[in-house]
Amino acid sequence: MNKKGAGSVVSTLILFITILILTASLVVYLNEYTSNTQDSMKVESERISNKLKTSLEIIYIDYNTSNNNLSIYVKNTGKTKLITKYINLYIDGKFLSNFSFYYPDNLSKKMDLLEPLDTVLIKKDITLQSGTHSILLVTEYGNKVEDFFNV
Repeated sequence: MNKKGAGSVVSTLILFITILILTASLVVYLNEYTSNTQDSMKVESERISNKLKTSLEIIYIDYNTSNNNLSIYVKNTGKTKLITKYINLYIDGKFLSNFSFYYPDNLSKKMDLLEPLDTVLIKKDITLQSGTHSILLVTEYGNKVEDFFNV
């Protein structure tokens, strides 16, 4: 028997097995990478789609100077449902917290989900000086609507 021939077969076999293992590892890695990329692209696509389908309109603003109560009527003119706790309110560029969303026809019932074409009443107790003020609403998708009012 030829010892040189057997050694060359063994080394070829070891090289072949090594290449197989490396190839299998690369396939597993690329499969995981592709899966993660697809998931990321799906999430980003949904976010962009929701942003394009989201729209708010400030219908009416009322500030009662006797009790310092601000009332803002807002309509969801888009096609997405909006969770009200993710809508941010800014007055004169300042972020406000502790404001509430109500059904306009039932002030004892708070609104958690703003359906398309629904109107919500935002109430906030705040002291404002006389003059022009801005209201900015920002949705969870980054859509903005701004309006101005005078006190």
